[in-house]
Amino acid sequence: MLREFVELRHTIFTDECSDWQSALEKCVEPLVADGCVKAEYARDIINNVVKYGPYIVLSPGVAMPHAQGDNGNVLKSSISFMKCGNKVFFDDENYADLFFTIAARDPDEHLENMQKLMEILQNEELMDRLHDVESDEDILKLADEFDI
Repeated sequence: MLREFVELRHTIFTDECSDWQSALEKCVEPLVADGCVKAEYARDIINNVVKYGPYIVLSPGVAMPHAQGDNGNVLKSSISFMKCGNKVFFDDENYADLFFTIAARDPDEHLENMQKLMEILQNEELMDRLHDVESDEDILKLADEFDI
């Protein structure tokens, strides 16, 4: 799956995000560029975080931005990866520097995407190493090393 992020150009590396809203706008960019989602998908995610709180933060340092795709802003099921150079705080306790953005048109696709990600998210050593990646080449090295 890591290799797929690179091959599909669904990766982004940024030095800094000034706030969580700009981070969410940024993490959607590869999916917009690939025609998987409309730019408005970022606003859908932001609106959900405003409404429900930082539900997208899975663990310290890791977020899985997503929103329902039933309003036409998701064109194709997909996942992207973003590494931010700073911790992006959603509130006093919840932050992320790794963003795995999921886009799905329906609940079944959403579950499929989450299952694909679980192989990565459940590997503690891999997750620790992902916090240090700075390029697609770094991701490809990890993909080879962990066979993911």
